[in-house]
Amino acid sequence: TTGNAYFAASVGIGTTTPPQALTVSGPGAAILIDSNLSTFGPVLKFTNQSTDRWALVSNSSGDTGPLNGLSIYDYQSGVDRFAITSGGNVGIGTSTPGSKFVVEDTSSPTQPSILMVGGGSKLGCMALYDTGQSAYVYVKFVSGVMTTSTSATICQ
Repeated sequence: TTGNAYFAASVGIGTTTPPQALTVSGPGAAILIDSNLSTFGPVLKFTNQSTDRWALVSNSSGDTGPLNGLSIYDYQSGVDRFAITSGGNVGIGTSTPGSKFVVEDTSSPTQPSILMVGGGSKLGCMALYDTGQSAYVYVKFVSGVMTTSTSATICQ
């Protein structure tokens, strides 16, 4: 059938007492969003007072983001904020990450692209792994001073 449906109360699938506007309940509960167009994949939009804010986009040939990937699209800025390619690469600030994890930030040279927050001696400590050398390099920032080591003890 065609047309619109309006429900004044909550809708429950698999439940007679839906606690939210739409509740899907049951073993293996899942929601299928299937686009029947070859040029645009399915989109889950998030709006506020009828203004598009964000979208979760399963990308196809005519969409934003990586081809056959998944992205979180920011309607206010008109860009993808987070993307996963079909090859498993993840990008923040880019829809075309060329490595397993890419953070791209061209907005402000005075703000960090990655902010590490921790407590105690672990404050500002991270580990980088070099697969070619099978080795870790540990980097610690304390009071504006950077220390590097091949030993994890600097992060303890």
